[in-house]
Formats: sequence, C-alpha cells, structure tokens
Amino acid sequence: MSANGRYDLSSEHVRQMDTITVQQRLKDLQRSSNDYHDQKQSPLFSSILPEIRNQIFALAVTQYDDLSAAYHLDTSYRRPGNLAPKKTCTALLSTCKRAYNEAWFMPWANQELVFYFTTRETRPAEITGPLVTTTRGPVDYVLSSQLVQIYESRGRVDEIGHVQLYVDVWVLEVLDRAFATFFCDVPLFYPQRMAITIRHTDWADWKVNRPLRICGTWIKEARLPNSVREVCVEFESTTRRQYQVDTLSDKAAALWYFERKDGALLVADAEEKTVMRWTGSSIWDQQRWHRHESRPFEIDYYVRTISFKIRSGWSKEDVADHDQSATLQFIHGHDARND
Repeated sequence: MSANGRYDLSSEHVRQMDTITVQQRLKDLQRSSNDYHDQKQSPLFSSILPEIRNQIFALAVTQYDDLSAAYHLDTSYRRPGNLAPKKTCTALLSTCKRAYNEAWFMPWANQELVFYFTTRETRPAEITGPLVTTTRGPVDYVLSSQLVQIYESRGRVDEIGHVQLYVDVWVLEVLDRAFATFFCDVPLFYPQRMAITIRHTDWADWKVNRPLRICGTWIKEARLPNSVREVCVEFESTTRRQYQVDTLSDKAAALWYFERKDGALLVADAEEKTVMRWTGSSIWDQQRWHRHESRPFEIDYYVRTISFKIRSGWSKEDVADHDQSATLQFIHGHDARND
C-alpha cells in the first residue's frame, strides 16, 4: 500500500514492449501504411493465404520467459507460469514494411496480458505502474489508448486470447466497482479468456492464518465484454488449508456466475475443477514466514481452479438459485476440518 492508502494496478504489457514503443509504432505505421513494396516475389506473400500467414506471424512474435532475468526464488510472486518476465521478439517487424504493416499489432494482441491488482509487496518489484483509485485512472487510459490506436489502424482486434489478473481480496471488496471499471468497461477490449488468481498472500489477514473469506459483490457490479467465453477463478492457499480452499471453491461453483454485457451467462460446471500443487520458498523480502512452512524454508501450496463458461440458452431463471454477490467463507466449527 502506498503512503496515501491507494493500491497499485500494473499493466505488464507496457513494460514488455520496450523494443517497440507506442510512439514508434504510430510513426512508422503512418509513414508506411500506404507506401510499401507488395513483395509479390516472395512466396510468403504471393502463395500463402493471409489467414495462414497471420498464424505464421503470430508464432514469430509469441511470448517467452526471459529466464536470464528470472524472478528470485525468495519472492511471493514467483510461481508456476510466472517464473520470469515475459518478452516478445519483434525482429519480424524489421524485415520489411509489408510484414510490419500486417503484423505490427500482434506483439501486443497475442501476448498474455498480465495485471497485478494487488499491493506492491506481492508483485514483481520492477513493476511500478500507476495507482488505482475509485475513479477512472491512468491504467484505464493506457489500455484504452493502445486499443484505440490498433482499432484506428486495422479495426476490431479479437486476437486477445488471455488476460491474467492477480487480485487482492481487500481491493475487490472495498473497491467493488474497480474490477468493472478497469477490466470490463474498457472500450474496444475484447479478451476471450480471463483468469482471476487469488494467491495465498492475497487473502485478507493471510499473515495470521484467518479463515478464508471473499465477497462476490465485485462480480455483481461487473458486466464482462461480449467476447469473453471463459473465466477461470483460482483459489490458492497452503496445503494445510486445503479443505478451506475446497470449501470456498465448491461454494463459488454453486453460487457465483458471471454475466456479459449482451446478457449471456457464464456458469460453472460443478464437476469441472482442476487442482495444482506446487512448492515455493518461505522467505520473501528477507523475511521468513515460519508459521506457513511445510518444512524448513519451503511452503507447499494447493490451488483449485473453477471454470465459468458460456451456457447457451441459459437465462436468469436458470440461475435463480445462484447469488453473484454471495460471500464465500470458511466458518470454524462448521466447515473446519484438517486445519
């Protein structure tokens, strides 16, 4: 938390695009959009269908982990799928103006967009994005401006396949409209899949092992973009709190649902749940968290994922027994077991 009590929301994609800035893209695009060689002598442009060529270009600018700058083991944010900063190779865009004109937007659109809707301490230290407030903020502007630039150049972009959100429970509950403002109400934003991860360090009072609890008001306040076809909610805690994680995830599958702007409903399949286990360091920021350890210097984590998917033909009547704003909580003496 910052000195003024506000929380940080950072867009990792801004940092990842250090090899080609927004200003450079616009300048080059304006200069080359109507003035480039058609490259018909190349089979890539003369023989291969544009749809196939787009797939080739997409593979050429696919993200990869920059293991040369891997996150230190003793951090709370190093985890499976987040071992190092993501990088994108943009060499393709320097080959010729024709390739640039067709693929300049792909490094942005095809990457996994990662946002930390959390405190400074639980995100990579080099991410120092703008602060979240209860009104429209700088991140909203950054994301919107990039989408507008792409839209004005080539129209609607539906290639945004995946958005990863690391969220702090306190932020979701206190700023319940913030999720809608920053991730659902952004013009021209059409992601297909959203993953919402609540890590061990994102629960309220996680330091003292209070029972897990989360209110779903932020879900009721939000209407997802019409492009979203799946929302995955990941609940994580230590393995000794496995039963608590299972309890909350079962309740989420039974009570929560997401609604798109067009009225389509994303509902969980009670049988479709995935489990992941992994082991991390118990030392973060030079402090050892003894009470959370599974063994000296190590913490075993338990993660359960609930997938909410489009239910064709479903209406509000079909979810009459659900409650978007339901509070999921673990109550000692009633739900308690193996904790």
